[in-house]
Formats: sequence, C-alpha cells, structure tokens
Amino acid sequence: MIHWVSSTMGFCLLQYLLVYIYEGCDPVNQLFYYDLSSLATGMLNLTCVNCPLKLEKLVTVMDAEYNLVANDRTIFTFHTNKNAPRYKVVRVDLNNPDVWSDVIPESESDVLQTVHCANENQLVVCYLRDVKYVLQVRDLESGVLLHSLPTDIGSIYNISGERKDKQFFFSYTSFLTPAIVYRCDLEPSIPSIEVFRESSVKYFDRTMFETQQVCF
Repeated sequence: MIHWVSSTMGFCLLQYLLVYIYEGCDPVNQLFYYDLSSLATGMLNLTCVNCPLKLEKLVTVMDAEYNLVANDRTIFTFHTNKNAPRYKVVRVDLNNPDVWSDVIPESESDVLQTVHCANENQLVVCYLRDVKYVLQVRDLESGVLLHSLPTDIGSIYNISGERKDKQFFFSYTSFLTPAIVYRCDLEPSIPSIEVFRESSVKYFDRTMFETQQVCF
C-alpha cells in the first residue's frame, strides 16, 4: 500500500511517499519511505520507468502494525501494536529512526481502536472499554487527555475528518439506534456534538426504552 504524506501541517505539498508492505492478514507490516523533495525534477521523475526510487527503511521486521496518524516534516506519529497488544501511539524522527517514543502509552485495560488527527494538533482517539466505545480528544504533541466526549452505550465507527478541519464526523449505532452520524466541533473550549444525519424506523420511539450495561 502506498501513502502520500504532506510536508507539514497546513500545506498540501507532497514531500514523503510511504510504502506499506503486508503479508497475509495478520496485523503486521513493513514500512519504507522516500523523500520526494530529493528528486531533481520533482514529481515528474515518478513517470520515468527507468528511474527507480531508492526507498529508505523505517520498519523492516514484520512483527507489528504501523498506521500513520500525523506528520510534521521529519517527525511521524503512528498507531501501532508494537509491544502493545492493546495498541498505543508512538512517534519517531526520520533523522533518528532508531529512537521511538510513546505519545499515548498502551492502556492497562482498554483497546485503542482508532486514532485520527484533527483541528491541527489534536487527536481523536476511540477506545473499546468494557465492550463500550469511548471517544476522547487528546493533544498531538503530549498525548494528554483534553476532553472525554459523551457517548451512549453502542458502537462508534467511520470517524472521518482532516487535520486542517476544526470538526470531525463519526457514526454511531446501538441496540436502540439504527444509525446516526454526528458532527463534533472542536473549536469551542468544550467540544459540541450535534446530529448530522439520522436513520429512523417508522412507529419506533427509542426514547421509550433504555439500554443498561451490566458487567459480570
């Protein structure tokens, strides 16, 4: 799989080419990159079949999964299960590729399902906690928890948005809710969540029922 990466937040110029190599269906991959700014004629060189790109190695051992979260020049942030079966967020500088640091360490109990970057320097993270999805907003640089977003018992999926956007969207479904798409605005001091699209079932009023979670 090939991934194009912009040089820094707020710009659309492509600087890095990331190449993911998978084998089978296991959550593991290798990771290589190429600095496109080193091309003498820029992106035009990519059309030359006799001009192979010399990829730089970042991850060569296929023992964990790495998914890009954000990139600032040579600094890359990844969502990974490297020595963390419940996943965590790590960071590496291409100028010092042997040193990886934890941004959000692995939780002792919760599974870090997805991580997205939004509002320039914030992370939208989704945990699975006691069979319930938990949505949080954290700082990209430090990983510090900024907000816990209110969600009912149910499943959160299809989180979408771009780093430059001050809002993101996510889908929610539960035992009583067919499907709702919410919009979350991160610009206020306290993020606001509102219904963007909602599915309805004729003659069914979900407010007449409630879902309770009981753990054994």
